[in-house]
Amino acid sequence: MVAKEDLIGKRIGNLEILELLPEKKNENFEYRCKCDCGNYINVRKGNLTKKRPTKSCGCKGGNKTFKSSLHYINGTQLEKIAPTKPLQKNNKSKIAGVYFFNGRWFATLHFKGKRVLCKSFKYKSDAIIARLEAEKRYFDKYLQGIKIV
Repeated sequence: MVAKEDLIGKRIGNLEILELLPEKKNENFEYRCKCDCGNYINVRKGNLTKKRPTKSCGCKGGNKTFKSSLHYINGTQLEKIAPTKPLQKNNKSKIAGVYFFNGRWFATLHFKGKRVLCKSFKYKSDAIIARLEAEKRYFDKYLQGIKIV
């Protein structure tokens, strides 16, 4: 395991790690980094030390938008559409965006700040299929156009 201070001064891809930021209550600590393009960003330690670490501010994807320590490109938070995104604790369907309400199964999906799917179904399997098809339709095309270094 890498100690917090061990990353300061190192380079990961296009990022130079400048300093450790004060730890926020109930959150992971973050580093202030400078990208080769000139942008400064805050990145969580876990996003710098994982197998496929953050290596730029997002400028390599054609957009320099970066909010907080989360990766936003063209208004979409990449962590939210990652296949390994953790489910909410109260999710009974085991599928993101699929839930049971008033005797019906619902499939929902938000993309680029808009609701692109909100349908109800009698059967859970139909809601899951609708959600997965919507993810494929919106996320796959979007991710193909982004190259994250």
